[in-house]
Amino acid sequence: MSGKENMRNGKPSGKGAALFIVSIILIAGAGAAAIFFMSSGPSGNVDYGNGGNGNSGEGGYSHHSGNPIAIMKVKSKDGSIDGTIKIELYKEKAPITVNNFIKYAKAGFYNGTVFHRVIPGFVAQGGGFYYGSDGILTYKEPLYPPIKNEASNGLSNLEMTIAMARTNDPNSATSQFYFNLKDNTNLDYSANNPGYCVFGKVISGWDLVKSMANIPTHSETAKYPQGQTQLSDVPTVPIIIESVTIQGA
Repeated sequence: MSGKENMRNGKPSGKGAALFIVSIILIAGAGAAAIFFMSSGPSGNVDYGNGGNGNSGEGGYSHHSGNPIAIMKVKSKDGSIDGTIKIELYKEKAPITVNNFIKYAKAGFYNGTVFHRVIPGFVAQGGGFYYGSDGILTYKEPLYPPIKNEASNGLSNLEMTIAMARTNDPNSATSQFYFNLKDNTNLDYSANNPGYCVFGKVISGWDLVKSMANIPTHSETAKYPQGQTQLSDVPTVPIIIESVTIQGA
């Protein structure tokens, strides 16, 4: 699949529209994570977490008191976004992915990184870039090897969920993740689509995530170990992850 067959806000064009197999590069450059759209995945009933064993969270989904909670503090440079996002992590449905996210969080990897790609009506992606002392958006090298794709776990890319970004290799996810700003079931696993692994859901602070889409975006130069490239859909006002801490793990 060529990265030149792009899709904006879930709307295919060109050759990809004819095939219904298209891709959108969310991060350009060697070693970068991306979301590659393929054919629509399954829809229908989705079991989040442990069914009715817990309390009702935002959006009406049930959550289990035994699941770890990620507490993400975010702040935009202009102060228009400032608060805490709480994410329930589905350790039983996505044990490898949750463990990986927790390792990065506990290592302090996410502290100071930014949401480098925000597309209204689609996703807000972060966890892999920061602004260096030179003011240039800079790729942050992952700490750990890529993980196995657990997208076949039955969890769907619905609004308010968090999932792993990756390259066109299904088993290439490392640190980068995205929030689904709407139902993106075409990112789900199916027989013909390796999908993108959902591993949690926002249970508090969704208004902060939604407000990311209100900040204008532009193309911006980003620095990689191999050189520089242009990234699109970068917020004009940096949205910084100040910290990610974990409760219950």
